[in-house]
Amino acid sequence: MATPAKTQKSGKPKLILTQPGKGGVGKTTVAAAIADYLIGKEISLEMLDADERSGAGLAHFQQKAKRISITKRDALDAIGNAVAGGSQVVLADMPAAREVETGKWFADIAQGLSQVADIITICVISPDPGSIPPIIDWAKEIKGLTDYVLVRNEQGQPDCDWHFWQPKEMAFLEMTGGEVFDLKSVNPDLEAALRLHGETLARVAGGSAKPELSGLIWKIRAQSVWSHFAGQLLKSKFLNP
Repeated sequence: MATPAKTQKSGKPKLILTQPGKGGVGKTTVAAAIADYLIGKEISLEMLDADERSGAGLAHFQQKAKRISITKRDALDAIGNAVAGGSQVVLADMPAAREVETGKWFADIAQGLSQVADIITICVISPDPGSIPPIIDWAKEIKGLTDYVLVRNEQGQPDCDWHFWQPKEMAFLEMTGGEVFDLKSVNPDLEAALRLHGETLARVAGGSAKPELSGLIWKIRAQSVWSHFAGQLLKSKFLNP
């Protein structure tokens, strides 16, 4: 069994990476939400968007996110350089289905990075059982170089009982020492509007400046999902500097 990294009270900056697994599970939504949580706590944050194949990557929702390319392995060194930039947290949204490129880069540099930063991997699963294998495979490959936060994204299925995940959950938690959170299902019309306008749950919950999302019902719907998720993040032993 791999020994998970220890991030609590280390004094190092945190490097938070989304796991480059199956596409369409909502990892950018989760990354944007984590960014809003950290910003709300006035934690200094640098954001990187490595999802070059998507027009709706992290930079679409967080304008301060810098776009980087992983076409060349050396380009991912921008993540390592960001760690030395003085921010308490570096958050990098990695591209989906690019495990080979990111895996090689991680193998090259993660051991060194782990000496200067606490590395946390954000894994996201959806009601699609196909979202599980990449998470397990990545955890086995990376072993003890990162801590894990796994988010179960209901993604339009609020009645999902996660039966396909439960047999693997104990093994995953034993292997990684990770945390498991839930992101409640977002109303489909609200989710579409968020994507169209590059808005986030937290900003709509607080009263969006964009007229299309400033209505009371949008605000109430966003508050329901956001308050539940933010309450879980508040208890995280990994994500809070």
